[in-house]
Amino acid sequence: MRVFPNVRQSWAAVLAIVLVLLCAGCGSHAEKASAELPQGKAVRVVEVEPNDEPRTFALSGVTRGGSRARLAFQIGGRISDIEVQVGSEVKKGDVIARLQQPGLEQGEDAARSQVAQARAQRDQAERDLDRAQTLYSRDAATQQTLENARARAEAARAQLRGAQAQLEQASRGVAQQTLRAPIDGTIEMVLFEPGEVVPPGQPIVGLSGAQKIEVAIGIPERLLASVETGQPAQLTLPLFDNRKITGTLTAVSHAAGGPGRLFEAVIGIDRSADIVPGMSVVWHVSVPPKPGVLVPPDAIARPGGIDQTFVYRVDGGRAHAVPVETFEIVDRKVLVRGELNAGDRVVVEGLDNLADQARIRVLGGD
Repeated sequence: MRVFPNVRQSWAAVLAIVLVLLCAGCGSHAEKASAELPQGKAVRVVEVEPNDEPRTFALSGVTRGGSRARLAFQIGGRISDIEVQVGSEVKKGDVIARLQQPGLEQGEDAARSQVAQARAQRDQAERDLDRAQTLYSRDAATQQTLENARARAEAARAQLRGAQAQLEQASRGVAQQTLRAPIDGTIEMVLFEPGEVVPPGQPIVGLSGAQKIEVAIGIPERLLASVETGQPAQLTLPLFDNRKITGTLTAVSHAAGGPGRLFEAVIGIDRSADIVPGMSVVWHVSVPPKPGVLVPPDAIARPGGIDQTFVYRVDGGRAHAVPVETFEIVDRKVLVRGELNAGDRVVVEGLDNLADQARIRVLGGD
């Protein structure tokens, strides 16, 4: 078919117009799609929380007598009897334990015989002296005879005194075989069993006095600044329906029991008929809030492995690296200090490769 030149030119013009319109349409769609594409790194955020609530710590302890003693034999030997067990109530003078040393009784018996013999000898020497004095007064005995009688009487008296001292020592040894309670109280520990051999001075039992009651409780070092002697102490008895009692902090140790150990606090409580040594007690210590704000642990970042810690605050569609100091965990959140306020939003997901001033896109938010 023959196409005329002017027709061919008309088709070319039409085709050019169509191409221009198509290209214009493509550009419009691309710009619209580009405008609708979300910008920046996808992250999740949470709000920073204030640290304005006092914290209460529950510290456990056990009641004990205000007067305590570790009871020990003054002599060594084999234990024959232990008359108490943990929790036993004793009165002053009650028998706690006995040693088995038959030689001590034999020594006491021998010393008693020596005293009886020495007493008889003294009595005889006293009679001889009386007779010598009578004879001397009648000129029937010489001065020398009288002096000899006096010397024998004095020697007999000295011998008796020595025998009595030995008897007292032997009797003390026998008495020391029996361990007695020095005060009224409760047995809080028993460290040996019958049949065991103990050296002199080795504690056998622990005795807690019954006149005063106190509580010994370990305090972590970080709480020491929050307590002081003389302050009231709120206590509960967990095994007695959390019954509440009040005591007074009487002493705080200035030395811990070794690395990582606790400092001992002593709380005195009024003596009550139903408060006895050995009861479990909980001390509720209220601590004022420390300066700072709270963020989740997932918000803490160390970019590039450096020592400085950061959180990323979200503002104006960007992540801003904020240097912070971390202190302690409070209710599963980290107490931090820095240019950060309660209510700020910080990144908790999407921290990988996140840089300061980076554009971000908040998931689940604006």
